[in-house]
Amino acid sequence: MLAHEMAHIRSRDVLVSSVAAMILAPLGATLLQLGVSRQREYLADATAAALLGSGAPLADALESIQEAQAPPLQVSPVTAPMYIANPRSGGQMRALFSTHPLTADRVRRLRAYDRARVCTPIKTRASAASAR
Repeated sequence: MLAHEMAHIRSRDVLVSSVAAMILAPLGATLLQLGVSRQREYLADATAAALLGSGAPLADALESIQEAQAPPLQVSPVTAPMYIANPRSGGQMRALFSTHPLTADRVRRLRAYDRARVCTPIKTRASAASAR
């Protein structure tokens, strides 16, 4: 056991772990922040669909924007969060470092919102009062 711990000291494992933590902690914080940002985009989409009574208008608009952006735009990462759709679209790895979810995922959720509304009637205050 003592030889094992001496091997850690000889290999400078504490130093290596400290350097790794200093490098990885900001990366982890950034990935967490980006993940929260993507979730907030989904929430804003769901709220917009609820306000409109349908997810179709926003889904259609997102698809139109995506089609108009055939080649990915050369947009600064600083201004990318200001766009309604991800202007720096790319593969799955790029999606991990994006402030916005993939447009296809957003459209899929908005279409699912509409399908769920068709299947599940929403009770309004008036219909709840008349049921009493």
